[in-house]
Amino acid sequence: MQIIEILKYVEENQNSAFFYTPNIFEEGKSYFFKKPFQILKGSTKNEVNEILDKVDLLLQDKNLIGFATIPYEIGYFFQPKVIKNSYQNTTELTFYFYEKQNVEIFTSQKLKFDEAEKFIGLKNIKKFKINISKSEYINKIEKIKNYISKGDTYQINFTSKAKFDFIGNILSLFLSGIFNQSAGYSVLINNDKEFILSFSPELFFTTDYKTIISKPMKGTVKRKGNPNEDLSLIKQIQNDEKNLAENVMIVDLLRNDIG
Repeated sequence: MQIIEILKYVEENQNSAFFYTPNIFEEGKSYFFKKPFQILKGSTKNEVNEILDKVDLLLQDKNLIGFATIPYEIGYFFQPKVIKNSYQNTTELTFYFYEKQNVEIFTSQKLKFDEAEKFIGLKNIKKFKINISKSEYINKIEKIKNYISKGDTYQINFTSKAKFDFIGNILSLFLSGIFNQSAGYSVLINNDKEFILSFSPELFFTTDYKTIISKPMKGTVKRKGNPNEDLSLIKQIQNDEKNLAENVMIVDLLRNDIG
């Protein structure tokens, strides 16, 4: 199966998607979702609860398979206390269900990349800018360090957003992502509003209802481009006190969440 054909289909057909795991990962699988059987959407607490009840029923149908896009802010609906959510009017949870005949599941080794090189490396990102200044970044990091030293928090995931103008082909952007990142969990989704691209090295969790597996990641380092130098960096990061501490913290955090 040609990856270009799959990506062109997703680009041209709303509510289709492609989930990709490179074949460098053991038993890497890819999922090609075509025409949905049912789509469930909700943006209020009542709507979300109703959708989750419907999902429980749909999951009993062994002929259906699907995925969901769940914004982080949906979690505010499940907190014991009311949390001000400035995104409440624009945040939307969506579940997509497909009949199995409209989903192709295959080992990634069967995927062919003929013609793919024609799309890689095209300059389609312009005016790249982070939404925070250097001084703002430093001030916020100092605040976080202060919270930690006082014992007010255990761990903070501090992130920022990057904005840019996109010019060109969505296939090129996705292919550049999977070749530059080699992330274990990549996806291209075409919903009725936008394209969603994700390149994640982490697995939140997977379960067979007997065992739960989670694969978090902490600690990164810039590669040297030379295999021997890369090996020395691996040893360096494996013995680094800060990175080891972060790994212990994230494992402890997810163990607690799963529990």
